[in-house]
Amino acid sequence: MKKLISILIFTSIIFSTNASAADCFQTLSSDYSQDSGAFKVADYELNGEFEVTPESYSVEALDKLFSNIGCVASVREKAAVKISCKEIMPGNPASSVCYLENELGYFFISKDMLDTVNIVFNRWD
Repeated sequence: MKKLISILIFTSIIFSTNASAADCFQTLSSDYSQDSGAFKVADYELNGEFEVTPESYSVEALDKLFSNIGCVASVREKAAVKISCKEIMPGNPASSVCYLENELGYFFISKDMLDTVNIVFNRWD
């Protein structure tokens, strides 16, 4: 009996994690109707500085987006698997764009010159 209960608990944890990722993907893809979507996060909600540490700032921005749209902690912990940031115009930190990948898709993150962090989501094919 204890073994059966352990199996049921383990199975429910696995399914709830997968369902949570699906719910997050559902929100990012507008109920599965779009392959990509644009989102915004307010700069004042974040602790880092995009111009100083764009990689960690972008991970923080993506985590904040996930939090804002209701993704659970298990999905948020996997916010970025791969990340790369580049200045599109060398020498101009304001032109920086970061590319992040995770299990849900890939994201482009940039910051405007005011208080908005722009996040573009693209699903995997």
